[in-house]
Amino acid sequence: MRGYCLGQLNEHEFLREEAVTHIALVFADPQGVRPPVSVGLCIEASATDEAQVVGRYIAPGIRIDTDLLVEHLEGNQQRSAPWTLVRERLELACSAKGTALIRPDGPRNHIREYMRQLFTGRRHSDPERFVRAFVMALSFEDMRSVEGFVHNFLLAKNDINIGELRESIQRYRDIQKDIHELERRLGALRALAELVAAFVSLLEREEIARGVARLAALIEAGTALLANIKERRDNRAAVDDTQRMIDRCDDEIKSLRERQESLVAQSLAEGVAGKRAVVQSELKAVELAQAEISKRLQARFLAVARAASLLDHREQLASLKLGALFQSLEALKKKSGGLAPPRWPREPHEMEELIAGAREAALVNVEKILDRRDNAIAQRRKLQEEIADLVHRRDRARAGQVALDDRTVRLMAALQRENMRPRALCQVAEIIDADWREAAEGLLGRDREAILVEPEHASRAVEILRSGRDSFRGCRVVNTRRLTEQRSGFETGSLATVFASEDPLAMAFIRFRTGQVRLADTQAVLLGVAARLCATVLTIAG
Repeated sequence: MRGYCLGQLNEHEFLREEAVTHIALVFADPQGVRPPVSVGLCIEASATDEAQVVGRYIAPGIRIDTDLLVEHLEGNQQRSAPWTLVRERLELACSAKGTALIRPDGPRNHIREYMRQLFTGRRHSDPERFVRAFVMALSFEDMRSVEGFVHNFLLAKNDINIGELRESIQRYRDIQKDIHELERRLGALRALAELVAAFVSLLEREEIARGVARLAALIEAGTALLANIKERRDNRAAVDDTQRMIDRCDDEIKSLRERQESLVAQSLAEGVAGKRAVVQSELKAVELAQAEISKRLQARFLAVARAASLLDHREQLASLKLGALFQSLEALKKKSGGLAPPRWPREPHEMEELIAGAREAALVNVEKILDRRDNAIAQRRKLQEEIADLVHRRDRARAGQVALDDRTVRLMAALQRENMRPRALCQVAEIIDADWREAAEGLLGRDREAILVEPEHASRAVEILRSGRDSFRGCRVVNTRRLTEQRSGFETGSLATVFASEDPLAMAFIRFRTGQVRLADTQAVLLGVAARLCATVLTIAG
């Protein structure tokens, strides 16, 4: 029965690992005089246990069909329903017909009960006599082979048609030829597919090569464009220099023409009036030349004065090590003597030599100054980001949200993986007096994120911190073994009184860190405490 239920193929192979099998017989009166009676069994079997009959039943008045024995699943799937579900369905069906489901407790009682239901008048019978009569009614014959049994009892008699057999053989041969032809075509198609794949690969490589060539051409064109732009910029600078030279020449030509006019007027004039006109024209020419020279000196003086202003910031620029440049600028400043154009410079040639020396010293330090400027800009951006992060963390702290540093979070995660119970001081302690919050947090500093573990884990936690010092830079693990040696409680009026925590290790660390710091609400109290401390120190020193 177990092999039948599981679909056993051989000694160790089954179609199913477990199964629920329902066997039901329906007895119906074709004339409709007597109500139908259904008799059935429910058998459960598995690959590891023998088959067991879990349900025997007799359902008078109903005709059992597969709807009562099958369970519908998702996707239009079906399977044999478990006995509990079938029993509920049978009880409901019998109740609808006005009968009750009969469930005998043993095989003989089951036989006796369904025989009573089936016999006319529902008389009781002897199950043993029925079983013996049933066995004797069966006759067994020796079966020579399974093929004979199948041929004689299962298959219908059907003579072979030779013509149809030959046609079938011919069709089989044709099909074989078609199969061979299709296999040949399939091989050719596979070879063609390989050629197509190789061709596609070559096309892709060609496209990549073309793309690289276009990129190289683009890079070359960009280089040429940059060179052209640089050349145009140099040409523009040369044009500007030429234009300034032309303007200066125009001014000189204008001055010479005015002088020429004055000379012509001088040659034509006679007497005092002529001489006066000549002198005035010469004075006008001298004034123009003086104005032009003063303008040039003014521009040169402003550049030198701007450079000399670096001496006022010598202390701020000391880290750049600009000693040679400062010496050149000091010589310029000393040589100028506080003069301004047109009286500056007194000695043009010497001043030009000093300016050239300062220019060379400045050019030597330009690259270093630019690097320092870039570093300062990067440092400024980094400080701005840190300030924004600190402001964000401050706002979260004011809102009651504890914001820990990422390195502290990573260290706590590493300690958590070692089955420790890490917690930061700011997570388990709070400041109960808001007036002293800023003072307390300022005194603690980074210790507000100090990590606490149980004393037996303190050594291991310190080892983890030291092994990952680069990753956990700035983090701290409290040596809680020493905290257990501290005396309990703290003095009244100390900074430790503004803290509260349910964690004894946290309170011990707070007592160790702030227990000796006294509170001073006013300046007078602060001065009084300082005076007492000084007196104590002098007494000890005396």
